[in-house]
Amino acid sequence: MQQLEQSQLQLEGCLASNHKHKKEASDLDRKIIEFLEADTVANVALEKNLKELRGHVDMENQNITSLEEEKQKLIQLLDKAKIDQERQVTLISSDTSGMKSRFTVLQHEEAEFLNLHPTCAHPDQLLRHITLCEREYMQLEQIIIQQIRKCTAEREIIARNITEKLQLLEEKERVLMEIEAECSELRSRHNGLLRLSSELKSRRDGLEASAQRLEEKTSLALKQQKQAKGELEIVRATHLQRLHQQATELKEVEVTLYNYEVQLEQVRKENQLIHLLCLMGGGATRLHSALCSSHPPPQGQPILDTNPDPDLCKECNGAPSRSLDPDTVLRECEEALGDQPSRIKRKFVYSSKGEDNPIRVLQWNILAQALGEGLDCFVHCSLEALSWSRRKYLILEEILTYRPHILCLQEVDHYYDTLQPVLTQLGYSSTFCPKPWSPCLDVEGNNGPDGCALFFDESRFKFVECVNTRLCAMRIPTNQVAVVMVLRCRTTGRCVCVAATHLKARAGWEWLRSSQGADLLRQIQNVLQKHGTNTPLLICGDFNAVPSEEVYRHFSTCPLGLDSAYKKLSQDGLTEPLYTTWKIRPTGECCDTLDYIWYTRNTLQVTAVLDMPTEEQIGPNRLPSFSYPSDHLSLVCDFSFCGNSAETF
Repeated sequence: MQQLEQSQLQLEGCLASNHKHKKEASDLDRKIIEFLEADTVANVALEKNLKELRGHVDMENQNITSLEEEKQKLIQLLDKAKIDQERQVTLISSDTSGMKSRFTVLQHEEAEFLNLHPTCAHPDQLLRHITLCEREYMQLEQIIIQQIRKCTAEREIIARNITEKLQLLEEKERVLMEIEAECSELRSRHNGLLRLSSELKSRRDGLEASAQRLEEKTSLALKQQKQAKGELEIVRATHLQRLHQQATELKEVEVTLYNYEVQLEQVRKENQLIHLLCLMGGGATRLHSALCSSHPPPQGQPILDTNPDPDLCKECNGAPSRSLDPDTVLRECEEALGDQPSRIKRKFVYSSKGEDNPIRVLQWNILAQALGEGLDCFVHCSLEALSWSRRKYLILEEILTYRPHILCLQEVDHYYDTLQPVLTQLGYSSTFCPKPWSPCLDVEGNNGPDGCALFFDESRFKFVECVNTRLCAMRIPTNQVAVVMVLRCRTTGRCVCVAATHLKARAGWEWLRSSQGADLLRQIQNVLQKHGTNTPLLICGDFNAVPSEEVYRHFSTCPLGLDSAYKKLSQDGLTEPLYTTWKIRPTGECCDTLDYIWYTRNTLQVTAVLDMPTEEQIGPNRLPSFSYPSDHLSLVCDFSFCGNSAETF
């Protein structure tokens, strides 16, 4: 057994190492993708900026070209204006010179005329003529001055426009220089990004080399895992063969002992009869012969696996085959427990109206006795409250208080000596699937391995099929088990598939719980394929997973159309209760939702749900306690079928 446990631990270590390596490889791939995406985004942004800058540079070059053209035009206009002004000045000067020369000619002509005609001279007329000429000269001079001023003003305007255009050109040149500086900075940034891209590529190459080495390690680990699995299977087969031989020998010994007890009882009765005959005399010879002629049971007659708990079978006078009355057993439990302390009282919350005779389902991790007294370490719970002599009555009281038609239990380590014989007499049929390497076996004075048990009321259901299975992770069997059973309702004739399971506990094993949940769904689908995919389905269990875990998402989004019944307690119908377990261990207080009842919402409807006790009802020492036998609270729901058509095979 130790070799099996060591092999299992090594196998789980290999699985954890493989999962870790895969996670590291995934992280490396994600980082490489992030680096490449960042490099791509930076290159796209750089190309976009360079394109915009090229557009700005081209636009500025066009503006500069147009300004140069305007400058050339203005210079040409200025030169033309200068030429026109000089031409006008030349013309005005020539006109002035012409007028002066004309005036001089006139004066000479006048003088010559006076010399030639002294008698004909008219001074007044001559004076008027001279005055008129002077006036014309003055007017011509004013016109010339006005034209000179006009040309000067036009020249100043042209010079001012040229100055403004030159200033605008200088401003454009300054902006162009700034753009060129930005282009230089962007080029340097681009070069830096190119260097960073080169570094990223080198790092990517290194990561790819690391991923290759990791893949080689993973391949080696898988080979070692496969080898360890083969060795484990060989050891397991050897141990199973040995256990089978030991079980066969034990059964033969038990049958022999049973025959010896029967023979001893027969001898005792014969001795009593002989003693009676001695007292009665020879008249009772025929009675003695008739009694002695009875034969013992044949060799190999089936016997009980273990003796039932004598405390729970007092009312049937030690005859476990006789039926018990549930009210009588409940009253016996209440009398054995007494009045103190008071038990937790809970009420049903009715969500919808369904059938008059609904199906009641109870899901409960009852806490294995060996774990409660040995490994779980409930620091605020006394050993007296954890004793089996008290807890067995509290467990039966809880079951008989609600009287479910289907009962799914986990951590059952008193199946054969307590629960199976008592509940059988109460009308239940059942099956039990123990864990292969139960931690209960490591506790001194244990009662055998713990496991999952599924009970059903024979008056309400008829047995159709049952599968006990070990859950696998990555196709490797684990230590967790499940019971899958198909039942037929005697009232409606419809079939229902029920599964009870208990997934891997403790933090850090979320990936294993996810794999176990996926394997359970796969095996349930295999069962449903034989009985119809529309068969109503109930999955009960301690999943050891809060609603945020991946295994919860697997169940809530799987193709079977599952929903959690205890979400009906919330106001919005979408939230799980705050807790289904509340305990205090040396590591601290634990208050979580770990237990669920899943159902197919298209074939079943929830009509009632048992509410959760308050913090005050649970008490400051939490669970388990004198008032409650387990660290997990029971989940109880009433279901009714959707529709009226009966399921057929």
